[in-house]
Amino acid sequence: MGKEEKKDKSAVLRVAEAYHRDAGRGIARIDTETMRALGLISGDVLEIKGKSIAAAIVHPAYSTDSGKSIIRIDGDIRGNAGVALDDKVTVRKTKAKVAKRITLAPTQPIRIAGGERYLLSRLKGVPVTKGQIIRIDLLGYPVSFVVTNTVPAGTIIPNIDTEIVLREARREEKIGLGLPRVTYEDIGGLKREIGMIREMIELPLRHPELFERLGIEAPKGVLLHGAPGTGKTLIAKAVANETDANFLAISGPEIMSKFYGESEKHLREIFEEAEKNAPSIIFIDELDSIAPKRGKMTGEVERRVVAQLLSLMDGLESRGQVVVIGATNRPNSLDDALRRGGRFDREIELGIPDRNGREEILQVHTRGMPLAEDVDLKNVAGRTHGFVGADLSSLCKEAAMHAIRKILPEIDIEQDIPQELMDSLVVSENNFSEALKNTEPSALREVFVEAPNVKWEDIGGLEQMKQELKEVVEWPLKYSDAFTALNTKPPGGVMLFGPPGTGKTMLAKAVANESDANFISIKGPELLCISGETPIFTDHCGLRPVETFYADMYHLGEIKKERENLEVIKLKEPVYTFGINNEGKLTKTVIKRVYKLYVPTTYKIGFSNNSEILVSGNQPFLTYATGIKWIKAEDLKVGNMIATPSRLSTFELQLDFKLPKYKHLVLVKEDRDFYYVKIFSRKEITRIPKKLTPELAEFLGWFVSKGNVSKDAVTLCGKDENNTKRFEELFQIFVDVHRVKQRYMMTTVYSTPLIKFLEEIFEMRLGKKKSDSIVVPQVVFKANEEVITSYLRGLWSGDGHIDDKKIEYGTMSEKLASGITYLLTQLGIKSKYWRRKDELKMVTISGKKEMQRFKHLVYGDGKTEKIRQFYNASYTIPDVSELLRKVKETLGLRYNREIPGDLFEDVISKRKRCGLLRLQRMMEYIDRYADEEFKRGEVYKTLRMIAYSDLYWVKIVNKERRSSQIMFDVETEASSFVGGELPMVLHNSKWVGESERAVREVFRKAKQSAPCIIFLDEIDSIVPIRGMNNDSHVTERVVSQLLTEMDGLEELKDVIVIAATNRPDMVDPALLRPGRLDRLIYVQTPDKETRQKIFAVHLKGKPIGEDVDIEELAERTEKYVGADIAAIVKEAAMAALREFFASGITREYEEERAAIKNIVIRKPHFDEAFKRVKPTTNNKAQQEFEAKAEDLVKHAYA
Repeated sequence: MGKEEKKDKSAVLRVAEAYHRDAGRGIARIDTETMRALGLISGDVLEIKGKSIAAAIVHPAYSTDSGKSIIRIDGDIRGNAGVALDDKVTVRKTKAKVAKRITLAPTQPIRIAGGERYLLSRLKGVPVTKGQIIRIDLLGYPVSFVVTNTVPAGTIIPNIDTEIVLREARREEKIGLGLPRVTYEDIGGLKREIGMIREMIELPLRHPELFERLGIEAPKGVLLHGAPGTGKTLIAKAVANETDANFLAISGPEIMSKFYGESEKHLREIFEEAEKNAPSIIFIDELDSIAPKRGKMTGEVERRVVAQLLSLMDGLESRGQVVVIGATNRPNSLDDALRRGGRFDREIELGIPDRNGREEILQVHTRGMPLAEDVDLKNVAGRTHGFVGADLSSLCKEAAMHAIRKILPEIDIEQDIPQELMDSLVVSENNFSEALKNTEPSALREVFVEAPNVKWEDIGGLEQMKQELKEVVEWPLKYSDAFTALNTKPPGGVMLFGPPGTGKTMLAKAVANESDANFISIKGPELLCISGETPIFTDHCGLRPVETFYADMYHLGEIKKERENLEVIKLKEPVYTFGINNEGKLTKTVIKRVYKLYVPTTYKIGFSNNSEILVSGNQPFLTYATGIKWIKAEDLKVGNMIATPSRLSTFELQLDFKLPKYKHLVLVKEDRDFYYVKIFSRKEITRIPKKLTPELAEFLGWFVSKGNVSKDAVTLCGKDENNTKRFEELFQIFVDVHRVKQRYMMTTVYSTPLIKFLEEIFEMRLGKKKSDSIVVPQVVFKANEEVITSYLRGLWSGDGHIDDKKIEYGTMSEKLASGITYLLTQLGIKSKYWRRKDELKMVTISGKKEMQRFKHLVYGDGKTEKIRQFYNASYTIPDVSELLRKVKETLGLRYNREIPGDLFEDVISKRKRCGLLRLQRMMEYIDRYADEEFKRGEVYKTLRMIAYSDLYWVKIVNKERRSSQIMFDVETEASSFVGGELPMVLHNSKWVGESERAVREVFRKAKQSAPCIIFLDEIDSIVPIRGMNNDSHVTERVVSQLLTEMDGLEELKDVIVIAATNRPDMVDPALLRPGRLDRLIYVQTPDKETRQKIFAVHLKGKPIGEDVDIEELAERTEKYVGADIAAIVKEAAMAALREFFASGITREYEEERAAIKNIVIRKPHFDEAFKRVKPTTNNKAQQEFEAKAEDLVKHAYA
């Protein structure tokens, strides 16, 4: 009788969620008192009775659960027992038999070779009963199985001898299993957010009577927002599963339809279905795509969808039995009406997980993964700053794939994998390390993210600075409760200032690491670079490779090395190029600085006009992407349309030539127009022009096409009588007519001064003139329109081709063809550059309008036929059909009433491509009906820029990633310049033309990833004093935006700004006010004691000779900063290596290895290092810096 009583002992416990480490293991945790009362020991089988019966292996609860009368079980066990969190269950001890056979039916079709063996390995030791559902991860995805039969019957536990049988599930077994079963244990790092959502959603769905009793409406909606990959969709699915609610998912873009009323109808049908099948959860993903702010909409469809959604949410009458969950990563883009009470009642932000959160997520994703003993998930979590759940999932999959790749050579695809090989397959720490190299944090992808591994002990000395940083940064992040208790606000930010190399960046990294904070580093000006071979178009050098232009600017500017691998020339005299303004017009702009720097990753991009350009990944191009915007090279895709100049004005410079530099040249006399010169041993006089006239330009054009140079003669070749007559006339610019010799098909002048003059104009030796190296003379680019057309007349008359269909010029010289396209662009003539099969580079002008303009300008052809070609599509523009559709809908325009159907309809329906001239005709109609408000919108501005700007469009046809190289950047007042093999608009603003947006984005991402440190390195270059150096308004806007973000109405909770500079006098004073960078820390040149500690850090682990005295080294390094000391130690080590290799290596390999281990760094090696490494600072520089530091502190705290 006593035994029977003991068997029937039971307890009623409240259900709580399982720990992440227990999920999927069939474990139930109850406190030790309940275990004793039920006669249980760890490892016994527990029967759990709710609406159904489930079994689990009992384990003792942790001490924190003692006396709470709870049972912790995972979502799978809860589902099998038919209970939810906070429900009551009855538990008792039961016995389980050894399983002989288990029959499983997958709820979705799968095929796994050797799957039974794998399933058994996952089920061993887990209690199983007939009818229960088991979830097992296959290839990283959960798959549900129904236990359809067991032998023997009852509760069983599989072992190594159990047989697993797979069969197809019957229809009734699949009911309710259409969606993947997601439980709360499948979500890591979001415990607080899950609690808030359960309160808002689960309570009304399960107990609507509470709200009826209080006479209030249950919440209708919850808005989840956060960075992509943080778990918004996962939470929605988990809530639906845990509440056993009907789940209806809507993807924002999917419900949009081009047919009138279809989108709203689809929405209504979903809400109707939800109310019929209540309790229901409607999940709307990417809510911003269907409900943007109505004031910024461009289409009528979006307006109607927003209005319908508002109406449907107001009409929900199911008393909490239908709840809408919206998800977006752009909450500020949503229509304001959706965010008021009664619609989306609660907004919950899903932030970037901290270290503990990342560890929980890693536990979830490695649940079914065999991990090696060296894997420390806590360590992996510490190395994954900025990673969201989706990134960590990808990391785990990549680590597993890396482990698989190692055993691939041992696998025969046609054979089963041997069991011993399967048993040896584990994921190691090295697999995670390799996976980290290929996985980057998506939430912080647009900013420089680092997981610093610098500790306080890695920094020698600087104890006072360390303590100050601990107080200002580490304490507020780690002990925020203490500040709250004292009702005290921590400092807003810190500025580290001191001479270069004193350890400012190291201090920032160390405090980030010690505070366990995410670390966003902004590295001063972000230079947007082009390769040295890329031509740049200026009034100083004409068209010239930027590396040559950089060298030419040495004598015009002040050269400064800003930092390692970065050199800058600040121009003192004005040099002009062309830049683009907001209306798309190209105007002259001043070049202010030229940069030369090392770029680690580059991209080669090819365009449909047959040109190519090599740029840095962050170099932006003016791109059409449902609007005109600057897009970085790394983000461009093949097929994108890029803007290029359709017209460049002429520089209109009056150019004066100097005498050619030739030692045998004698100046006889000069007048206003010519130098009269001769060779000292000759009598003949040659006239050297002082100015570039149209006649001289025409001669230069003829010379490029038909000219050559021998030892002392210049010749133009041509058999046409009119041409030879013109040659004679043009040669008379330089010599009298009797010196012009004509023989056979050649017109020749013997004149060494003329040869030297032409060589200076063409900047090349002409005695060996090659057809593949000749160029357009730089002086022609700088001239007026008359000179340019005269040059082209000579050029085309020589080697050009003109007929009724096209005008062409062919050359073997790439630089000449490139130069011709620039000259034609200056005249506003569109041309095409292409290569023939024989490698001849062709410049072609086609189209009636373009050909007529060329003939009129170059040859003075007076014919001006009326051109009726507004349907001409040869002027390629982006696809504007969608923009035109929005215009038609928004303005309510009707075919054949307000607008001609034949003009608009074919383009809007995409039956015909729209060309430039057709678009210009359309704009005439749009201007008639557009009001001022519409004209201020982006759609109208985009169409107008495409139609009337100085731009035309080319397509990207290929893009490939290239390796590192030295590159260049050109800073202008207009933040853009013209360059490239063929004319192209290139951007050079360090904030990519969107200064304020870039600053806002950094702070937004920092708030998402809190606790976070924003490190502004070289802050003097990011936010210099406003109004200095006649800088552009870009700088002022950046400073203002940074001040706004730091002051913001929204508190910077757990976000701290650290700035560093070695030019504190150049930082805008407004940043140093209280509440901003209100703590100034002077990182000074180290004293003797500090230098000893720095030496100790850098010598740690190195073989040091007994004759090396650290105190003596510290004495010798007065005025040396930390970076200098590190260089001394490194150079001493190199000196020891040089001595070793200089001794000659004649030993055997093993002896050589042993000898290398005996290398020691001795005092003479340090003596040699001191000869090579000199201190960064000197007494004068130190005194000046200390004076600036004292002045800065005095003004900041005044």
